[in-house]
Amino acid sequence: LFMRLSVIVCDIPFLVSASLLSSHLYSQLMVNDPNGEKVAGHSKSRNPLAVFALVAFNAGLILVDHIHFQYNGFLMSFLFMSIYFCSSKRYLLAAACFSTLVLMKHLFVLLAPVFAVFLLRHHCGLQEGSLCLSRFVQL
Repeated sequence: LFMRLSVIVCDIPFLVSASLLSSHLYSQLMVNDPNGEKVAGHSKSRNPLAVFALVAFNAGLILVDHIHFQYNGFLMSFLFMSIYFCSSKRYLLAAACFSTLVLMKHLFVLLAPVFAVFLLRHHCGLQEGSLCLSRFVQL
């Protein structure tokens, strides 16, 4: 009973981070149509709730977490928060979330090269051979 309840409690950060990420990414995709209304791309039927539902009610994640008690939902919340912080241009918080994720489960170290290149490019300003040393040290 304790393990089942602990998995359910650890799903709360996962649901919060999935909600934040889906609503933030949806708001970034919004564009104005000729009538002045905000629509997502070319279809008015796109909804952040649909993206959230697809992520939050992933059958594979629910089965693995609630049968094997691996707390992957909790770990995915750190990944979603790091993506959320990257998309909202808060790179130091993104690096902190991703570092915490890698320290908790070493499997996510496979994403580290991609994340490092992203941070070097966007936070440190690695463009055309110039590197902002102070921002690099800040990371």
